[in-house]
Amino acid sequence: MKKIITLGPSGTYAEIASQKFNIDLSLSSLIEMENTIDQVFKKAYLGDYLVLPFDNSIDGYVQRTLDLLYESNYYITHVNELSIDFSLISNENSLENIKNVYVQFKAHAQCYNFLKNFSHFNYITTDSNTESLNRFTASPNESCTIIPTHLISSNFELIIHHVHDTLDNKTRFVLLENKLNIPDFEVIKAYVVLSPNIDQPGLLHDILYSFKMLNINLTSIISRPKKNTSGKYNFFIELSFLRENYNDLINELEKNKNFSTKILGVYK
Repeated sequence: MKKIITLGPSGTYAEIASQKFNIDLSLSSLIEMENTIDQVFKKAYLGDYLVLPFDNSIDGYVQRTLDLLYESNYYITHVNELSIDFSLISNENSLENIKNVYVQFKAHAQCYNFLKNFSHFNYITTDSNTESLNRFTASPNESCTIIPTHLISSNFELIIHHVHDTLDNKTRFVLLENKLNIPDFEVIKAYVVLSPNIDQPGLLHDILYSFKMLNINLTSIISRPKKNTSGKYNFFIELSFLRENYNDLINELEKNKNFSTKILGVYK
């Protein structure tokens, strides 16, 4: 049986995304979970697919996923999107009585506008939402936790739903494979890393202008530091375009000697 390696423990959104990929793509794969994004990549040789969070509509890209994907020989082949709903639970009857808040680091960023109103909170950062729940359960007095609503399985003295910054909170998850795939759809996306080989004015402008001339839409761009050189950055770019223009895109990237290019995936 094929395997999906993803973030655990059980009950995380990553597990739900893996289940969704299994159904949508008829993969019938066994889901195995690791504690961190680094461990998922480290155990990649044990599985056929990796499933990881890619970006969130409130908090942006998951930068560790980007960095390790860039360093690996894996590619994004499919994407799915989940609605994310966070709740606060506590055995205290008032927010004023709460001292410690267990919260996963990305969940904290997505609930910032709610949490900033309580200056007396002491935050204890966790690696997963399930860990937040487990640590709260082990120390329930004068504490609370921020967790996805689907993890709430019993009654608590205090429950506040929808504590994330916007109700339309979504996270994209990516399915990674060790081969590049070009999907058979009219409009597709590509995730590309441009690594400058020289430093001169207008360098990025010139290649972005070439995308315009090819009718390729740039949907996002962020910079991430090169690990081996201080003050130097790679540009991570998501592009949307007609499938018939894919070869033109590749040719344009290959002929531009001002950048080294790496395709991180092509998907719908």
